[in-house]
Amino acid sequence: MSRHDVLTLIPGTALGSYTLGVTLWHVLETLRARGDERAVSVRWDREDPKSPVIVDAPEGVSLVFPQTGPPYHQLLHLMVLQLGPDDREKNSSRRATEVVYDGGTLIGSDVPSRLTRGTITQRFGPSFARREQRSSSAASRMTAHEGQVTYPGVIFSTKAEEEDVVRSIAVVARGKEEELFVRTYMERLSGGKGPWEVWKSPEKGVEGSIAYCEIHPGKGITLHFSAGANHAESPYDVVLGNTTSQDLLADLGPPARRYWKDDPRFTADEASASGSQGCWWNYFELGLDFLVGEASEGTVSKIMVHSNIPGTAAFQRHARCPWTIRTTEGTRELTLGSTIQDFADAFPLGDARRSSVRGGTAEGRTVRIDRLDEPQMAGIKGIEPSQLLDVENMVVEGGSTGITSVLLF
Repeated sequence: MSRHDVLTLIPGTALGSYTLGVTLWHVLETLRARGDERAVSVRWDREDPKSPVIVDAPEGVSLVFPQTGPPYHQLLHLMVLQLGPDDREKNSSRRATEVVYDGGTLIGSDVPSRLTRGTITQRFGPSFARREQRSSSAASRMTAHEGQVTYPGVIFSTKAEEEDVVRSIAVVARGKEEELFVRTYMERLSGGKGPWEVWKSPEKGVEGSIAYCEIHPGKGITLHFSAGANHAESPYDVVLGNTTSQDLLADLGPPARRYWKDDPRFTADEASASGSQGCWWNYFELGLDFLVGEASEGTVSKIMVHSNIPGTAAFQRHARCPWTIRTTEGTRELTLGSTIQDFADAFPLGDARRSSVRGGTAEGRTVRIDRLDEPQMAGIKGIEPSQLLDVENMVVEGGSTGITSVLLF
């Protein structure tokens, strides 16, 4: 049996190699690095960049990155292992999955019978089965023949008409087992058709992840890290023209990659094309890039913030940075779910056009760019071109799916 099909259950924390609070980018990078020949499915609502993302991993685990925010995160908050009629047997699409808890095997070839409510009670102690809850809201209705036995950080779903055989195991943060959004997500994963519930409660990522990022056009960004972050102190400011490469090394650590090439997004007009030489420091796991001068003591002159929206050409190049921007008047907050038109309404045209005009249609103010023309996109189809909008101290890239990146200078 592949070692990736042995899943160690840690209630409220992990299932196998998957840990609550990690980013979508991290999970997909980990799956890519395995070299597993089995397919990985990624599901989302193509019409809504803020929609939940579900990754169906090879072991049969559905990894749920729910709606949150604003700001909008892509953090793993629910894992559901769907069990087949007899998960000890192999089939054509999936190897047998072994689930281990507290040094013993819950599901596996060496266990003589299927996992039942009685077995769960023996291993975890007494609990109360969740009673069916009904209301006028489709989102809160549970399937009539499905019962759920909950413990801190783990939920076992059973089918009463099948001798209380466990059909799924869900791992969620401790204290969240009874929340509405957990029930609705589990219902949808088991075939229900109710609406997705917004994950409204504030959730924190793993140590070192960004809780949220405030963008200050023409000035820089302020990063707020999750509690216990091993990066800089929180909040942490990166100031254009002031923060140095040595500051980044000391506070954020070394970048994953240094890249000596300009991005065509930075040459949307002649003025932004000048003075753009330097080295790009890529912090993929944070969803950030910094352009610093050629000398080691160079300062940060540009910052790129990434949204990692599924279905776009930039998907999975960086993790999502959960960013927000306050408009000039401070009366409105823009996010990755905003539109190019929203930015055109909120900010004046870039200095390169020597205009303070704002508002009006964005159509005549944008530059069209087709990412499918790039060499690394060879063979990929179905991704629409992006629109670049040059506003004061920013270049924004986006389309019908939302804002994919923001460049500050």
